[in-house]
Amino acid sequence: MRKRTSGLTLVEVLIAALILSAITTAVASLLISGFKLGGKRTALSYALIAAQNDVERIRSSASKGREVGDSLYDETINNYSLRIARTVLQTTEDDPMMQTDSLRLHEITIAVIRTADEDTLARYRFVQGCIPHD
Repeated sequence: MRKRTSGLTLVEVLIAALILSAITTAVASLLISGFKLGGKRTALSYALIAAQNDVERIRSSASKGREVGDSLYDETINNYSLRIARTVLQTTEDDPMMQTDSLRLHEITIAVIRTADEDTLARYRFVQGCIPHD
């Protein structure tokens, strides 16, 4: 009886299939991770745009002599729904970092929340100085 020398054995085919399925699983996992990161990056970009819009609203109000207050509103950017929560804290006079004679300082926090899952995408804090109109 002659032994066959051409072709593949069942064990070789099974090992090749196992290796191919492991590589396919790894590539699919990388693609899914990439899509998730891309979506997160887009969400953070929109959060930054929304926060910049709110900062411009604050600057506009300050230039007209109006003080800003707390607010909560929804904004849509490219069909992406965000909730903007602004908190304004008037600084106290016992805070040595915030003392000044001619300015009234406010600490402002802007939180940008994705409305679909209530996930806070970004939180920005800054200090604004206003000249008091007494």
